[in-house]
Amino acid sequence: MDSALILLQTGGKIMPYTHVQYTHIRFIAYCIYTAPDKSGNKKIYKGIPPQKHRKKEDIDARINEKEDIDARINLVGKAIEKAEKTLGAEEKTLNIFMMPEFFFRGSTGAYEMNDVQYIISELHKLVHEEKWKDWLFVFGTIVGKSYKTEYTKDKVEIVPEANLEVYNFTLVQKGYFILGDEKDPQKIKGDEKDPQKITASEKAHVVIKEFMSGIDFIEKANISNDNLSLDRVIHMDRTNLLRPTTEKQAISYDGSSIFTIDGIKFGLEVCLDHSQKRLANSREAIDNQSGIVDIQLIPSCGMTIMQDAIVVRNGGYIFNCDGLGDNKINFHSTLFKKCDSNGKPYSSINALQKEELQFEGKFKGIIEEIYARGAGELHIYPRQELPQKYSEAKGASLSLFSYSPSHLTTALSNEPILINRMKVIFDRSVSVYPVSLQSKITSTQLGNFYFSYGQGWKKKFKIGDQEMGWQPKINCQLIRYATAEEKEQLDRSNGEYKEVSHHGHARSAVWFFDPTEKYEPDFAKDRPCIFTIEFKVDDIPARFISSEDPNFEGEAMHPDQVIVKNNEIGAYGIGRNLIDNFRINIEYNQSLKEKGVTKKSRNSRKKR
Repeated sequence: MDSALILLQTGGKIMPYTHVQYTHIRFIAYCIYTAPDKSGNKKIYKGIPPQKHRKKEDIDARINEKEDIDARINLVGKAIEKAEKTLGAEEKTLNIFMMPEFFFRGSTGAYEMNDVQYIISELHKLVHEEKWKDWLFVFGTIVGKSYKTEYTKDKVEIVPEANLEVYNFTLVQKGYFILGDEKDPQKIKGDEKDPQKITASEKAHVVIKEFMSGIDFIEKANISNDNLSLDRVIHMDRTNLLRPTTEKQAISYDGSSIFTIDGIKFGLEVCLDHSQKRLANSREAIDNQSGIVDIQLIPSCGMTIMQDAIVVRNGGYIFNCDGLGDNKINFHSTLFKKCDSNGKPYSSINALQKEELQFEGKFKGIIEEIYARGAGELHIYPRQELPQKYSEAKGASLSLFSYSPSHLTTALSNEPILINRMKVIFDRSVSVYPVSLQSKITSTQLGNFYFSYGQGWKKKFKIGDQEMGWQPKINCQLIRYATAEEKEQLDRSNGEYKEVSHHGHARSAVWFFDPTEKYEPDFAKDRPCIFTIEFKVDDIPARFISSEDPNFEGEAMHPDQVIVKNNEIGAYGIGRNLIDNFRINIEYNQSLKEKGVTKKSRNSRKKR
């Protein structure tokens, strides 16, 4: 069992961070194709396969995909060096270097957590020197996976065949800091008397992607090997499912999307988070319609800037670096500025120059093995002025981690805790201060976390007075296997489901399920139609009721609520007065065609 999962481990004395007062900014996009590659009529994740035959005593044996990671880190190093030599230094100018989503994912689809920590450590080595003091790096995204564990008599064992919790996150790192000693993270290299040289963690922020797209992972039918397929992915929900909620980071690793660096307020959305308006639907945006950030960053793999999702204030910038292309283009980058110019609210800024990264010999072959369409290119944009009055904390001197003697500073073996929204078990006593030991919303109204061996972390979540073993979602895609009779009735009623009768009942709830959760109605898989809805409700306590609640009087008596059950995780019984709030998309059940089943309706004994 891995001894710990700590994304950015720090130690030693916390020193004050003196913010730089920038007047200008330069944007650099490292555009490279990061999507899966074709392999015959299937797809594969590009990368160097894990080394399976190393000796256990090898010091790098715990880094499962070291060769792959080293190659990617090497490429990042060459890209940032090329950018630095091309641009040089400009006084009071911040350089933002951004890479696309999925830059770090490996040949298996996601890295193990030891590999994730290794990636971050190696990235730190690239940008700790003084020449990077005016550079801010958005290192694409890193995809990590966490295995299900089972507790035996004296140890915790991994269950490799189970579904995997997957974390897709962005590391935002300001350059120039002290490196921690690799053998002992509590020892610090560098000059502690220099207030500008502090630990990497004090100049870093982590943003976790909240919305998973269907193209984020290869579907089981299309994957060419036994690596991570979409059906095995358990995408970590955001900590607070209720909207609107704050997106302002309380601590720099809580996964939220609004943070401040050197007095400049940033908002970051990873790919689908942008089109889902993660920032635009935040409490900050609702409370301030004129814009909430100075710079909006969008690292992506299949996304463009959506004008109705922009949240920058006047004079602010929206910057997108995308790693997905088609037959004509491999990738793209876009920079907008918010300003009223010629009647248009946004002006597009063209790249000043594009520098292709080309290599020869062995390294060229390595690049072709880890990225489907070469080493990509740098898109360098002209120097821009920062918005006036861009910060309410401009020039402030503060530490991102203030010391608190009440914080837990040591985790004992077999004592599970939550770090950075991830479950952690240590096999020995490990110092964890100053990493957060709580979720991004402390003492949230959604309930506390607890641990159940063999099942991992759960949330104690209540609907009314009934405690649930799972937390319903309020914004997700749901599907239903439907009979031909249901479709015919729906067609006759012009798409209104309220009066559709199923098994002779027109008042009972209409049951849908979340395909990303555990529950799946096997009894209904042979029905010929699939109904899909974009499920979105405004409030869990008001809209949901548990079937075990003492006030539950049967499905027909709750037409304005959504019914959930403890033993059917991901199943939603939508009341008849609610169902027509959702547009139903109808498709033929393609799996029946594969099985040789005709479109003739097949009845099921179980009535759902």
